[in-house]
Amino acid sequence: MARPKSYTEAELIEVANEIIAKGSVPKGWKIKEILKRGRITSIDGDLDRLIEEGKIVLKNNSSIDIQSNQQVIEQENVQLPHEIQEAYKLVESELSDSLMNLIINLNGVTNQHYEQLSTLRIGEANKSKEDAIAFKEAAEEKLLATEERVRCQVEASEILEQENAELEEKLAELQSTNTDLNTLCNQLQQEKKEFNVKIKQQNQITQNLDIKLSDTVKSNTVLTTQLEMSSSSITKLENQITSLREELDITKKELTETMTEHKEAISARKRSEKAAESLSSDFIEAKMQVKGLEEKLKYVEENYFLKTGKKEPVMLNA
Repeated sequence: MARPKSYTEAELIEVANEIIAKGSVPKGWKIKEILKRGRITSIDGDLDRLIEEGKIVLKNNSSIDIQSNQQVIEQENVQLPHEIQEAYKLVESELSDSLMNLIINLNGVTNQHYEQLSTLRIGEANKSKEDAIAFKEAAEEKLLATEERVRCQVEASEILEQENAELEEKLAELQSTNTDLNTLCNQLQQEKKEFNVKIKQQNQITQNLDIKLSDTVKSNTVLTTQLEMSSSSITKLENQITSLREELDITKKELTETMTEHKEAISARKRSEKAAESLSSDFIEAKMQVKGLEEKLKYVEENYFLKTGKKEPVMLNA
């Protein structure tokens, strides 16, 4: 949100006219120096707008004219003294040539005197003019340096004002944050009290658990002794299981051999069945052999059941 301006348009016009009346050009930093408020960029923008609208009229600043101290020397028509005129009338005819020469010489001397005097005064005037120009240049340089220094000071002051405004905003935020932190701190203190109560309850529960743990340790000792005895029994059982597994492997090998024989018997039976069509006598004999093999197989299955406790049916191939 833009901040409201700290100066009015009338104040800006009044200060700008004062600067113009002093023969200077109004600028933002000069106006800020006089008003002691406002931002330079904002003042420059308003100043340009007022100049375009004609509310502020700039004067053409002509360079400072240094009036020369030269005095125009007008030669006065020098008239002859009254005595010479009378003498001239008396001896006009006799002294005309000499008087003419004298007048010419006197005019020459007078002209020379006034020329020397004019030259001297012109030189003094030129020297005064040069001194005035040098003084003007020094004054202008000093004025520019002063204006630049003042401008820098005004700009620095504006930066400090902006920083101060930002710090004030941060201070307000920190104060608000501090209020929130105080509220949070009070809540944490309340929670701390509640936790202390809960800790006391937990300590009581812990004491009870310690008592139970002591009883459990005692029971665990008894159970450990029993476990050791059970482990010894398990070891014996594992040894027995190992022996049974070895016997089972042997039985499996025998069963495999028996199954092989059974398959061979089935193959022989198939061959016998094929031959039974032509040789009935061979069929009867082969049938008897098959019956004997089946009895043998039954015997093997019964032995396997007695050894393993498992009964696995043996499928005969047709």
